[in-house]
Amino acid sequence: MSACCADSLRPQGVAWPRVGTSLAVRPTVLPGGQVKVRLAPWLSHFTPGGGGSIQPVEAAGRRVQLGGATGELHSVTRRILGYHVRDVSSETAIFLTVTLP
Repeated sequence: MSACCADSLRPQGVAWPRVGTSLAVRPTVLPGGQVKVRLAPWLSHFTPGGGGSIQPVEAAGRRVQLGGATGELHSVTRRILGYHVRDVSSETAIFLTVTLP
């Protein structure tokens, strides 16, 4: 094999980018039965860095809604004797309940 072709057959390497969604949670117990919670969402498809962080302070035993989403699907399907229309909606909520041991 000539020297000109040997370089084109050399492995070039593969870069695997981090993609997906995650939520890092770091609690810190404060005096008076309160908890500071550092929430760092990471969403690869929104920003190159993934996201930022927030640090709410909540009382122990309190349930806090962190987020959620809604979705709708509308479909029309042809059937043998006509058509079928379907509307579906869904809702998702994410909650955090602060508890102390």
